[in-house]
Amino acid sequence: MSKNFKLAIVGPMRSGKDTVADELEKSLQHHGWFDRFAFADPIKEITRTYFPETENQEKPRHHYILIGELFLSLIHI
Repeated sequence: MSKNFKLAIVGPMRSGKDTVADELEKSLQHHGWFDRFAFADPIKEITRTYFPETENQEKPRHHYILIGELFLSLIHI
């Protein structure tokens, strides 16, 4: 029986997290051992859905931060 595990790659912006994930994906995906997920993906989806005007912006970080903080506040009610 195989054991599943999750690995989080964390670090400051532009520290190489995506590069590390790319290398892991190349090495492990052919075994079926790799599913990629970014913590910000759901927040980005909400931003695209409810604020489509941000699609043409560089990165709507202000939206990402506000939405993330809102959800965090809901957890701590």
